[in-house]
Amino acid sequence: MENLGYKREGLNYRIIRPNDDRVAVFCHQGFGTTWLSHLLGVPPILFWSTFDMNHTGVTIIEFKNNKDGFTAPICLAVSDTSHLYAERLPLRFANGTKL
Repeated sequence: MENLGYKREGLNYRIIRPNDDRVAVFCHQGFGTTWLSHLLGVPPILFWSTFDMNHTGVTIIEFKNNKDGFTAPICLAVSDTSHLYAERLPLRFANGTKL
């Protein structure tokens, strides 16, 4: 995150280089849930037991460039699969529940 202009300080981030960059991260569920728990300040055990990631799911995290020089990540979407619904593709969430 520091390479992107945000230095972590506790649960917040100091903005060292404000930007509006869009960054794509591709990963598997284990890394994804662990990284998101750290990024959002949610204990890993709680995150792992209450959030699940779907294949091809899209998660959107926003860092606002606040004037006070600090920001906190805001989760706008977790494992969104609306792009699959839009194409009427078959979907099984976490290889189990049919949606």
